[in-house]
Amino acid sequence: MGRAGTQFGVYAASYAAPEGKPRAFRVLLHAELPDRIHAEVLGPIGGPRLIVDGGGGRLAVTFVGEGTSYVGEATAEALDAVLGVRIALDELVSGLLTGEIPPGAPYRLLRSPAGDGGLPGTVEVISPSGGRLELRLKKRRAVATVEPGLASGTPPPRTRHRPLIELAGRDGTALIAPEPAG
Repeated sequence: MGRAGTQFGVYAASYAAPEGKPRAFRVLLHAELPDRIHAEVLGPIGGPRLIVDGGGGRLAVTFVGEGTSYVGEATAEALDAVLGVRIALDELVSGLLTGEIPPGAPYRLLRSPAGDGGLPGTVEVISPSGGRLELRLKKRRAVATVEPGLASGTPPPRTRHRPLIELAGRDGTALIAPEPAG
């Protein structure tokens, strides 16, 4: 039995690497302070292609088609490999839900509406190198019950587990946005 009344947002998203063409995709997103997040990158049809689940200092990045989960400590380096932005998990969740980022952060985060504590209508995260992740809310969805491990850094059952550090060698652009925008 999981938590009741959990809120998710369905987002149209795009990621543009510095000097790169934007890639469009859809994201199902849930976040809770201080550091709980669950995001599913959705394909044009069917279920998720990539699942990012974090909380309690842990992160699991699952490539659904490969049946492989990269699991480990939710460091800024790990999130850089996934998002293309070096950001701590608690900073990401705080930025999404409140718009607040630490003074002197090397990235910019723009959120609208400002600081209401819920999922944002829009959010942009811009890396120092110029990479840009944008999310635009399409609809909100309340789910009656969810799995107990949601947003805890726990990978889905029946996946092969690999160390999260191995993500550093993968192209972050391909992680969150595998298909070019058309």
